Amino acid sequence: MKLYSYKTVAILCTLGLLGSTSIAIGAQVGSYGDIKTTLTPSHSIQDVRPYIFSDVPADFWAATSIAVMTKEHAINGYSDGTFKPDQPLTREEAAALFANIIGDTPTVMLSSSFNDITSDRWSALAIESVAQKNIISGYGDNTYHPEKYMSRQEFAVVADNYLHYLGYTTDDPTILDDYAYGDQKFVAPWAQDAVRELASFGFLMYDKHSLFNPEKYITRAEATEITFRMTHTEQALAFQNTLYKQKTENNAVTMINKALGYDGDFTKFRNNGAMFWNNEKLYITATNTKDVKKLTDALSGDSVLSKTAVVSQGKHTQAYFDELQNQATDLYSSLEPNGKVLSVVPDLTASTLTITVDELSSNTESVVTKQFNKQVLIQLPPMDQSKWSQPIHFPLNRGVDLLK
Repeated sequence: MKLYSYKTVAILCTLGLLGSTSIAIGAQVGSYGDIKTTLTPSHSIQDVRPYIFSDVPADFWAATSIAVMTKEHAINGYSDGTFKPDQPLTREEAAALFANIIGDTPTVMLSSSFNDITSDRWSALAIESVAQKNIISGYGDNTYHPEKYMSRQEFAVVADNYLHYLGYTTDDPTILDDYAYGDQKFVAPWAQDAVRELASFGFLMYDKHSLFNPEKYITRAEATEITFRMTHTEQALAFQNTLYKQKTENNAVTMINKALGYDGDFTKFRNNGAMFWNNEKLYITATNTKDVKKLTDALSGDSVLSKTAVVSQGKHTQAYFDELQNQATDLYSSLEPNGKVLSVVPDLTASTLTITVDELSSNTESVVTKQFNKQVLIQLPPMDQSKWSQPIHFPLNRGVDLLK
């Protein structure tokens, strides 16, 4: 039997390179001590070796992300068995990283968009691929500078461009204002939103007292860790859920426009109905019975949307809820100046607005109930408050942004 340290076992298990194991765990994550594990590998050392690098010890802070991303061929090590984790990432390496993650790089290069990229360069296809997708751009003189090192803020823009390439739309740019590193003012104007957005998703380590060091070169380990978080973590799953909901909403907007004859002006629906998420279902409500029938017929003809969306009669419209939301949240803020609104959503019949907050005194609850009667229900979150990261509003608050 091969004897591995606990940390190495953790990495190999993540890679799926171990078979049956017998593990004695006596320490919490982050304090492994001298724990060792006996196991029977299901892969030979030749299978494992490509993902173990001589300069990436098992306790290296990015060891897991490096192992996973190299196993998936998103990024590679060097022929001498090293990864060079602290070496700055070049622009062509960044192109290869995102091209490999996307996985649709063409096999033949017909022409190059850049004067300094020839077809025989190892990264030529990747560079052209990400450039065509507007993930990484070149310079004004039609050059790419493939061997130039990339700064942290430049990489943040590239990573954010990738998220938007997938179809993500920034719901509410003002939410990004809540994220600011200690040196945020030194981040270039063209990188401000990208840095904040990555931090808001948890793809960057964020603390308002920490420094981002925007002009510092990003290392191969840092770039690997960020893309690992973007593709293999709970934060990645949360992002994919957000992206899925946005795409579903966009499809619903198209359906509503066509069914109700809005000629692309979805804002008209604000006075006729509402659209919101509840328990992973997209509810589309209308106050007019005839509109409900039209929407129901349109939904039944959409094999994809019909599995996610529900059409029903609603009591109030989006315009009504918007005004109610403004009044109720303003009142809450005046009563609970240190409190935070976590979510705002109508009930399934679009008759009551439920506002979830992180602080709620009995006096505040009483005042809100008295002010709005049964139209507003204010409550503390029914789950661990740590799971609520930012205000959640129902889709129509984005207005015409849904049409982009």
